[in-house]
Amino acid sequence: MALAFPDSPTVGDHYKVGDIIWKWNGTVWYISNRCGSILSVEYLIVGGGGGASVGAGGAGGMLTGTAYLALGGVTLTVGAGGAAISTSRTGVSGGDSRLANLIAVGGGGGGNAADGNPAKGGSGGSRYRAIQSGQIGYGIDGQGNDGGVGDHGGNNSGGGGGAGAVGQNSPSATVAGNGGDGLTTTIISTAQATSWSVGEVSGSDLYFAGGGGGGEDDAGQTAGTGGLGGGGNGANNAGTGTNGTANTGGGAGVRTANGGSGVVILKWLTADASIPVGAGLTSVNTTVGDYTVYAFTAGTDTVTFS
Repeated sequence: MALAFPDSPTVGDHYKVGDIIWKWNGTVWYISNRCGSILSVEYLIVGGGGGASVGAGGAGGMLTGTAYLALGGVTLTVGAGGAAISTSRTGVSGGDSRLANLIAVGGGGGGNAADGNPAKGGSGGSRYRAIQSGQIGYGIDGQGNDGGVGDHGGNNSGGGGGAGAVGQNSPSATVAGNGGDGLTTTIISTAQATSWSVGEVSGSDLYFAGGGGGGEDDAGQTAGTGGLGGGGNGANNAGTGTNGTANTGGGAGVRTANGGSGVVILKWLTADASIPVGAGLTSVNTTVGDYTVYAFTAGTDTVTFS
């Protein structure tokens, strides 16, 4: 009987049939691994969001997909959010989140008061003011997007990059840029996300990794809003922005606010494996139909599939 491989594969896609893993090389499917101890695990990995200075923090990088893991121990890390910092320095970038060799890079910290220096990251931090030669905070392809830039005459900042969209540039001297939105996922339900306090629910969708909103120097002007997925809102007149939401990887809003911590969510067939969780990790779990689902919200340690 012919195997029903997925339609329209891209190079590097894997497909598991029994104990055999097939891989697509761009022309044909070939056997990549034959092993009875391979476990198929669906994953969502989000790095910690970047901290703000006078530029907004970028969201943590976001990775989704299916990993094929050998039974045994693997390293798992949840990235912390980047810390707030003074206006004369660049915000602290978020920590990386990791499952084995899959690494979601922390979001870039926001730019400082010296017309530049936002950090690159999973998604990039934003620029305070714009000068012709100034850099932007670059995001990483496949994980996030670039941060926006502010208006030089308005002394404001752009929004931090999100997993799903770039940070908005300041549209005028009196309006700061909004943070880029994150991306949606269906690895868990919105009800489960609410129960576990992970991600941001908007309508019927669950978002992670939104960028922080930009800020304005002057009272009465309009600060930027954070992107969907836990991005913090900006502030004006030297007020304090909103922290990125914990367990979302959201970037910090301007100014001097903290990035949101990241998260790692795993899902696999209960019959295939169980895991003890190391004492260094904080997690919650449940069973949904035939599947076991874990959300890891802090720490680093080994998880062992057996």
